[in-house]
This record gives sequence, structure tokens and C-alpha cells, in this order.
Amino acid sequence: MTTRFVYHQRVKNSIWPTLFKVLGRTLFDAPNVIPTKERIDAFEKYFMHGDALADKAAQELFMSDRKHLHSFRLMNKVLEQGIDEEDDVPDSFKQLIQEATTAPVWLDRNKVEQGAAICRRLGSHAMAVLGDLALLGGYANTDISKPLVFTGALKGESTFDRISETSQFWFDVTRKGALDKGAKVLSLPFVCA
Repeated sequence: MTTRFVYHQRVKNSIWPTLFKVLGRTLFDAPNVIPTKERIDAFEKYFMHGDALADKAAQELFMSDRKHLHSFRLMNKVLEQGIDEEDDVPDSFKQLIQEATTAPVWLDRNKVEQGAAICRRLGSHAMAVLGDLALLGGYANTDISKPLVFTGALKGESTFDRISETSQFWFDVTRKGALDKGAKVLSLPFVCA
């Protein structure tokens, strides 16, 4: 588990900030792709802040006497079909689903669609940025990639699968209307046989 914020130490002698600045200016005409020190420092105070409800739901679903496969199947069923009265679902998971499916008051659906449209417009260039920069840069940060390495989802032959799943997720959430309530789910990240 990450216990300290090490961003400043990591980027001090790294080529990544310079590379992102050059690519931001070249590909997107965006000279300010690197956040300011003030913005990074503001982020730091929230770095160790967690989601207590999600932690409790995960604990009750996967760390109890339940079988993991059963929990994954139940989670997929709830995500695809909703919660039935007869489902043996922990209250914390019900509450998490309720929160996740309730749009926040600040949500601007027009901006969401505008962002998704921009992503779609980038086409294959977006995949190059995702695969060659964002994912590789993110995976190079041990604080971010540690959970993936611990689960085995980012080593050996599973690396391609992980990148493929992330790419599929990106396609799924950027298609027109994908984030609207009741939108058809094309793929789920927690598929179990």
C-alpha cells in the first residue's frame, strides 16, 4: 500500500514531464499539459483519502466467507440487471450501487458528451497516446501499478490482456450515450465464466 506522496521525487530527474510537454504542444496544441506545483500540492492532501463505502463493500463481498467466484458473479449480475430482493447482497454494496447510479448535482451531461466526442474524434491517435504514453507512464509509477502487479494483472502474458481491457473500457465509455443511465453495457471488466 502507498504510504507517502513521492511525485516530486519521481519527476525530479525524469524525462516524462519534458516528453509530455513536447507531445502536448505538438499533438494537441496544449502547452500546459503538466500540472503546476500548486495543483500537485493541492492533490497531495487527498492522495491518501479513500472511499470508506467502497472499501466496506469490497470487504463484505470478497473478504468474508463468500467464495470469490460467487462474489464476482453476483457483482456482474447486479451491474447488468440491478439488485433483486432475493439477491444475497451486502447492504454496503447496495448503497455503493445506489451512489454510483445517482448522478451528482454538478454533472453537466453536455460536457460529458463533448469530452467523449473529442475522444472519438482522435481515433487511432488516442490509442497511440493511451498505449504509448498514458498507460506506460502510469504503469511506470509503482504507486499506481502496485495493485496490478500484486494481483498478477500486469506481468508476463497478462500485460497484453490488461492493456486490451483498458482499451476496451476506453471505447465503451466514450461511445455516444455510453454513460447515460440505462445505457447498454458492451463489456464488463469483471467477467467470470
